[in-house]
Amino acid sequence: MALIKCPECGKENVSDSAETCPECGYSIKAHFDKIKYDEEQKRLAKQREQQKIESEKKNKELQEKKKKQHQEYMNKYFGTPIKKVGWCVFACVIVAVIIIIGIYIQKENKVPRLFLHSCCAPCSSYVLEYLSKYFNITVFYYNPNIFPEEEYRKRVHEITRLVDTMEFVHPVKLIEGRYDPQEFFQMAKGLEEVPEGGERCFKCYRLRMEEAARLAVEGGYDYFTTTLTISPLKNAAKLNEIGEELAGIYHVPHLPSDFKKKNGYKRSIELSREYDLYRQNYCGCVYSRREAENRNKSQ
Repeated sequence: MALIKCPECGKENVSDSAETCPECGYSIKAHFDKIKYDEEQKRLAKQREQQKIESEKKNKELQEKKKKQHQEYMNKYFGTPIKKVGWCVFACVIVAVIIIIGIYIQKENKVPRLFLHSCCAPCSSYVLEYLSKYFNITVFYYNPNIFPEEEYRKRVHEITRLVDTMEFVHPVKLIEGRYDPQEFFQMAKGLEEVPEGGERCFKCYRLRMEEAARLAVEGGYDYFTTTLTISPLKNAAKLNEIGEELAGIYHVPHLPSDFKKKNGYKRSIELSREYDLYRQNYCGCVYSRREAENRNKSQ
């Protein structure tokens, strides 16, 4: 027991174990209970912050390890870091990258996990047929650019049907991202009149790929990439450039691609016929739809 001054009225020689101050009735016990509670909360907050720091450090070390392993394979088989290779040359060695993954599977006796952003079922068909030989794949359907909502729902149905019916070498599953068109319209603000294939499209690439990269990190995936490069109308070099930039930011390796090469686009058309897939006549956003309608009117 100790004698203290009442925190409320200042009376001297009040026992710190007293329930209340004999002078003013202030709750001495509640006062000290609050001090103890506040100290405990500070201790817990400090503990949580330390745990968060340690968790982030551990996750960063894990991602750096994966990145280092990926770079070691690339250096071993190409003799130079991939970023030093021009994109035109880079497109020519993409198939070799996949071969490296195959070698990795054989040597390590494990199948790497790929987080694959999907733009639509037709574009995903060949990509899944090809990549499922080398990866366990999670297909991520995230496309807030699609307009109108009925069109979005139709495309979701088709990618779901494709994943459910197509046969794969390694497991493939599908998750649907949130559908909030305002994310796209906010991104496209000021670029509404830019022709398709320009800066608005580049920002749309990034919007979708960044969400894929973020979730790939959260899920502990070995790689992330997108099906978008299979389209002859999409800028594969820009997509790979964005992918490599995001890989550096989120510390998850990007799988470079140009899936239209080696008859990839042709094969996607064949698979679309085989699975009777709905093939849309515009990319997806309201602006590409408007351009498609204008082209049809002029024909």
